[in-house]
Amino acid sequence: MMCMLRNGESAWLMYLNEPGDSGFSSRGEVARAGATTYTLANGQVDEYPLSWCVSLSSCLQAIEEFWVNAGGLPSRISWNRD
Repeated sequence: MMCMLRNGESAWLMYLNEPGDSGFSSRGEVARAGATTYTLANGQVDEYPLSWCVSLSSCLQAIEEFWVNAGGLPSRISWNRD
């Protein structure tokens, strides 16, 4: 499973091997300071460090790779095991 949160040109990805898995989350530029917020469909607002975010174009390419490779972990993104 792949989940994407987007705020403008910043995006955050979460990858799960199966339901209940702690999964992986994207990592961008380590030195990137600050945070960004994402408003979920239920109105909940989540905040993540910008260092965890990737560009929107990188995110969309990773989702395409996920789709083409039958749900495999995209290699074009740096991941952190959560």
